[in-house]
Amino acid sequence: MMDLLGMAEILGKLKKEKHKLLWQRSRAMAIKHNFSAILTEPKSIFPALYLQVGNSYHKKGLD
Repeated sequence: MMDLLGMAEILGKLKKEKHKLLWQRSRAMAIKHNFSAILTEPKSIFPALYLQVGNSYHKKGLD
């Protein structure tokens, strides 16, 4: 009977470890794929600032 309890405990620990590893791997893959989808153009990150700076450059060019 003690053998069965010990095996069940070990099996439970192994299942938890497997779940943890799979979760970490899937999370890492999601982060990896998400970074490539992020737009890095300044106008998409800071649209108001980009418009303000862009307008000042255009005004300087016209003077």
